[in-house]
Amino acid sequence: MEILPRVQSQLLRIAVNDLKKLSDQKDVEINMLSWVSIKNGSCSVCMAGAVMLCRDLLPVVVDGLMSDCDYGPGVCGDNKDQLCAINNMREGSFIYTFEFLTKKAPTIKQKLQLFRAGSMVIADFSDDKLMAPLETYERVAAFLEKHGL
Repeated sequence: MEILPRVQSQLLRIAVNDLKKLSDQKDVEINMLSWVSIKNGSCSVCMAGAVMLCRDLLPVVVDGLMSDCDYGPGVCGDNKDQLCAINNMREGSFIYTFEFLTKKAPTIKQKLQLFRAGSMVIADFSDDKLMAPLETYERVAAFLEKHGL
């Protein structure tokens, strides 16, 4: 099983690229209400779910729903933290996500950059789609990478 990186800029790029791959498929709907929902041969995914689907990280789910990262031990393997981080970054929560992934507090300078990243997402966030445009996440990933995050 592939192990996803624990670096926010890298994770965000992976999520955006995987979501773009799936957005053109007729049998996949992009829907931020649940990570993965598979019913009657069709599938809906959010950002974390897109990564799970594209990278073969899904457990066997038939006509089921995966709605958050509380799946229990071993369901997402060593990627549970990273998948939860993708979901949190989608919502603009970058400081918490840094702490969650690195298991340490950011420096004041890092906290400022993470706050700015979150502000970029929140400024473009759509309450209807429950996410910002993919271009915003691409800009944020480049910003984070520039600052070593």
